[in-house]
Amino acid sequence: NQSGMMKSTFMANMTHEIRTPINAIVGFSEVLSSLTTEEEKKEIIQIIKNNCDMLLRLINDILVLSNVDANAMEIIVSEVDFAQEFANTCISLAQRVQEPGVEFQQVNPYESLKTYIDSGRIQQVITNFVTNAVKYTHQGHIQVGYRIEERNGRQGLYVYCEDTGSGIPKEKQE
Repeated sequence: NQSGMMKSTFMANMTHEIRTPINAIVGFSEVLSSLTTEEEKKEIIQIIKNNCDMLLRLINDILVLSNVDANAMEIIVSEVDFAQEFANTCISLAQRVQEPGVEFQQVNPYESLKTYIDSGRIQQVITNFVTNAVKYTHQGHIQVGYRIEERNGRQGLYVYCEDTGSGIPKEKQE
């Protein structure tokens, strides 16, 4: 019974997660033909591309999740401009904030930041942070950002999501 309930919850969440980028792709595709300036068209095309990427990553994540039990999870590191990747991710994530009293904020402190990471995994983590924040924040803000930070003599990428949501009750924090 518990397994069945978990499967139902997972499927409900996946249905929502898949519909969000599909709705954005369909909606912005319909708007595209009515736009007159090239700048507007480029912006909408970028939003459509970002949501296509998000949908593709989500489907890939589902496939990866099915392989976790087989220890088949693969980390693919490549050189990316994280500042640009982060900005593109935030364009898509900002669309998820639907509450009128919630402001989406991004802190992208670098114009360019070349680094070697698995950008798909990092985007997955950021998306999970923001998706969770959206569920529990009904007033205030959701702020997502990053910075270079040194810990134990090594530099690394510190990614965070801060929100004014309800948070985890004290009795469940441990």
